[in-house]
Amino acid sequence: MIKLTRTRTILLAAVLIVAVSAGEVCASLKGPGRLARKRLSSSVVQVTVYDWRGIFVRQGWGFFINDAGEIVTPRSILEGGSYVEVTTVKRETFLVSKILAEDVEGNFVRLALEYPPERFAYLANSAPVPDVGERILVGGGTGCEPGAFLDGIIEDVRKVPVYGFLIKIGSPFATVGSPIFNESGVLIGMVMLRLENGVSAAWAVPVGRISKIMAGEIKPIDHLAWAERRQGSWEDTTVGAYMTGMAYYWSKQYARAIPRLQKATNDERFRQEAFFLLGCCNDAVGHYGDSAAAYSMAVKLGDSSHEAYLRLTRALLAEGKNTRALDAAWAAVRSKPNSYEAYTLLGEVNNILGLYRDALAGIYVAIKISPQKADAYHQQGISLRGQQKYPEAITALQKAVKLDPQLKRAYWDLALTYYRSGDSQAAAEICTALEKVDPEMSRQLMTEVKP
Repeated sequence: MIKLTRTRTILLAAVLIVAVSAGEVCASLKGPGRLARKRLSSSVVQVTVYDWRGIFVRQGWGFFINDAGEIVTPRSILEGGSYVEVTTVKRETFLVSKILAEDVEGNFVRLALEYPPERFAYLANSAPVPDVGERILVGGGTGCEPGAFLDGIIEDVRKVPVYGFLIKIGSPFATVGSPIFNESGVLIGMVMLRLENGVSAAWAVPVGRISKIMAGEIKPIDHLAWAERRQGSWEDTTVGAYMTGMAYYWSKQYARAIPRLQKATNDERFRQEAFFLLGCCNDAVGHYGDSAAAYSMAVKLGDSSHEAYLRLTRALLAEGKNTRALDAAWAAVRSKPNSYEAYTLLGEVNNILGLYRDALAGIYVAIKISPQKADAYHQQGISLRGQQKYPEAITALQKAVKLDPQLKRAYWDLALTYYRSGDSQAAAEICTALEKVDPEMSRQLMTEVKP
């Protein structure tokens, strides 16, 4: 008799389900319509995971996707757990009974509850990612009760394989599984990861990938049986390594990004970009040999971008591999023939090699392209000094300092040029001027040009 009553209750619950429409939510968020926002709140759930002893493992978020009360949440939330509870806006708690489908690579899982709530809403609409700078709403987060919303903003968006985009959102308490809504209250994405360092940003992906487990075949399996498989962590997959590596790189935590991006190079889809990002990270931590090797691999794999050649040239220079740097600089020029940076860098490499006439030819083009930038005049001064044309060199270096009073190396080379031309007093005056920009560098320079 009890079972019959429960069955009738479940059937009744199915009749009472309400879907959220974009128009209703818009009225809620931009106007006085509170009912629509209440329905939106009832589509978001809190997901709590426990181990086999009943000890808390982690907490995240998810949302209802259909009138059967099924839920989508990041698969990584469930890792290492044996029991999972879902809490609704009504503070009702339900046990996850089955895994209906999973996207291991995409890190999504589709859940079924032991029985659905009597009333809930589900998200049936989605929208494209808003532009950078636009306001968003985040469903739930660290320290939030079910039904709460957090304010946020789209800080940046980058194209990535597998998901299409990785979205950096500014929202201090947004956490894994939190659905992201635009200002009209339409679903645009879900938080996929958050770094363990207190950074206020979270990283979300668009909802498009969820369609894979929505359209795929359902193969129900008891949750406990699924949990006992003890499958590997999503972050240990090449997709997870790439995504977390990208996030660490994005947040300028280069040392943390390096091992993850290194793992991502094992996947054909990520190899080229992962090597490029490895080069950027190794540059940042001063490992120029590793960065040069990484950029070389990126180029070998087909990255013919201007930026790759520029960075490769600088890394090779830092390693003292000047002949190879010259080849890379020419490749940068060929990749973008109107590039001020490429011609200036070409001039710098030729100066280091002592090929001052060749350097001047490249620098002439750079100045022609951008006559109000300081770096080319700096390199021009070095070239002219190398040919012992001191008055012309001094004029070029003075121009560099005038255009960029913070260009410390230009002060250095200007003082040395004065000193070599026999004007020690002018060299000392430049040391004094440099003191306002970099006192330590000024002291070092003074030992070079002291009378």
